[in-house]
Amino acid sequence: MLLLMCYHTHGQLTQDHRYEIALGYNEKRPEVVSLNKDGFLLLRQHERPGKNTLWEFNRMDTSFNNLWHQTFRVERKYILRATDTLGGYGFFFLNDYSDMRNALIIRLNSHSGEALAYKFRNLVPMSINEFKVVDGGRKLLVGGYFNYRPVVVLYDLLTNRPNILPGLINHPGIIIQLEKNDEFGTINLLVRNFDRRSPGTWLKTYSYQGQLLKNLKLESPPNQSLIHAHSFQVDSLLHISAGVFGKTGSDFSYGVFVNTSGPERQSNSKIYFGDLDNFFSFLKPGGQERKRRRVEKKKAKNKEKKFYYRMKVLQVEKVQEQYVLLAEAYYMKYNNSSYAYFEGFKYTHATVVGFDETGKVLWDNSIKIEDVKTLMLDQVVFSQNGENSTLLLYQNKNKIHYSIFFPRTGHTIRGETAIQLKHPSDQENSYNNNSLGMKKWFPNTWLCYGIQQVRNFNDTGIPFSRKVFFINKLQYSEPDSAN
Repeated sequence: MLLLMCYHTHGQLTQDHRYEIALGYNEKRPEVVSLNKDGFLLLRQHERPGKNTLWEFNRMDTSFNNLWHQTFRVERKYILRATDTLGGYGFFFLNDYSDMRNALIIRLNSHSGEALAYKFRNLVPMSINEFKVVDGGRKLLVGGYFNYRPVVVLYDLLTNRPNILPGLINHPGIIIQLEKNDEFGTINLLVRNFDRRSPGTWLKTYSYQGQLLKNLKLESPPNQSLIHAHSFQVDSLLHISAGVFGKTGSDFSYGVFVNTSGPERQSNSKIYFGDLDNFFSFLKPGGQERKRRRVEKKKAKNKEKKFYYRMKVLQVEKVQEQYVLLAEAYYMKYNNSSYAYFEGFKYTHATVVGFDETGKVLWDNSIKIEDVKTLMLDQVVFSQNGENSTLLLYQNKNKIHYSIFFPRTGHTIRGETAIQLKHPSDQENSYNNNSLGMKKWFPNTWLCYGIQQVRNFNDTGIPFSRKVFFINKLQYSEPDSAN
């Protein structure tokens, strides 16, 4: 295992640490689990003859020093599905691929490396999409689907009992958001219901004991539906849900909505994509102008020009006295041969929108996502909202693309910087774009990682060619102003 200490600056982005490990033949991409300011866990899974897989853990601090190393064996039939962390522990959720009801939970002490394993059997065979640790690590929240119906199970580690949260499994639908709120001790769930008699998006709040505290259908205009959203819990009674809306029954959206729901009433606001100031700022100037002209022609006829996009909302967070929504636009790409097949999700751009508690839009901005395609609908763009600016960034083809927007002045700085290599004479030979990833680490800091083939013909003692899994530490220092 190799460690680099260097310093590179590009605008307000720096890369001052790089960590590398040489990968074995056909080795899976290691898993990176953030421990926030306590560092991160690195998990490698080594295939071995027999019934077990060797799991190898390394605990790293924020300077990429290796604090401890631990290995143990896991039955090969278990597949890692999701991870979470809480209170100095890493939690790993595994499914038995031969029987989806059987699950294995590994709880790893991030300070000592000691591990405990819990086995439980689900009440229904469900595919797993969500996993959270709640109630101080005593309970696990597992979300997924059974027969196209959303299911959320609250599993108690102390009593070894799973309980299905009420009000979900009766209708087909999708889980839009499953979040925990340790401040209020609640579980917040947004579900899109596909039942023909009562379609719509529901906000459900549960206690950590599984009691349904709030069950509210979010209001939407006639013949329109809330397609994707995230909810932010302001206090024990007030929720702000923001996302995108479109025609009922469609997956394509054409505007942004904000719903404020209190104990007695709801209020809503909406704005079409074409009415946002910078929704099309990811386009070249000529493309932006053509979009604006189409909007103006429709408005001259007292109509709204609708631009249709598949959008996935990634987050809604509070920043000072406003709220900020982040969403990505994508489409599904298929091979055009005579035997058409699904190639993956292709992303076009990401949009960030700032609004106040009433839903009034204060500012917006976008960043173009260049040539990114994934097999799963993963998060590509990450954001950092500061006092003076909003940063959008993503990794692609061993580069970091970024956009820094200053809401007060409307100024934008765009650019890109290369992923820094280890040695002065290193050259990137090839990369596996499907292996590239990013994780938010702690404020203003991300972990960028992936698999690279690196060449080096000049530095003594360095192999001419090496295949490595790398992790780079990326930090952002917010400027005082656009200048």
